[in-house]
Amino acid sequence: MNEWLTELAEWLSSGVGVAILGTLLALGVLAAVIAYLIGEWGERRQRKRELKGLLRILDIEIAGNKRQLQIFEEYPTWIAEAPGHSLQTQAWEDARARLAHLLNNDKQFDDIARYYWSIQEIERYLLGDTGTETSEENRQTYVTSQLRLLLDLSDTARAHIRKYIAPLQGLEDPESQNPTLPSSSSRRQARETSSPWWKRLFGHR
Repeated sequence: MNEWLTELAEWLSSGVGVAILGTLLALGVLAAVIAYLIGEWGERRQRKRELKGLLRILDIEIAGNKRQLQIFEEYPTWIAEAPGHSLQTQAWEDARARLAHLLNNDKQFDDIARYYWSIQEIERYLLGDTGTETSEENRQTYVTSQLRLLLDLSDTARAHIRKYIAPLQGLEDPESQNPTLPSSSSRRQARETSSPWWKRLFGHR
């Protein structure tokens, strides 16, 4: 046994042994580097896919809100008659923490966050949850004065999203940009039971 170890040591210390050992070590390092790069590539691909998925959900939510804001702009009296939570922020609330981690552009994230903050403020007025007593007329006046800003903010937010994903077919439908006012019966039904945002987006009650 000792003889075998002695011969192995002599062989490793020889020029051939050193060359082979060096080659094996180099191959091991190369394999580790390749494995690391493949892992990084896979992780980046996964992050990119996740980012696109989150932005797609936000894009749909923002489009639904924009449609509702356009109704408010064209028919201000609908502001006081709209059901609670006509403007949606749930997708943002669920995704914002992860989106802050995935979206490397701070300005893009800040603009989207500003849009949603403004939507939440308007929703508070629509619900009369302002901490002070406000009449329907006052709420209507305030919301109407903020509509153009909200529509501009929604366009800015969606312009950022467009840098990552293409528009979903149907969201850019010209008819959705010129919505019609719901009938009296549908407005009454809407007040009784508020439909989910994704149903209102595609015109289902």
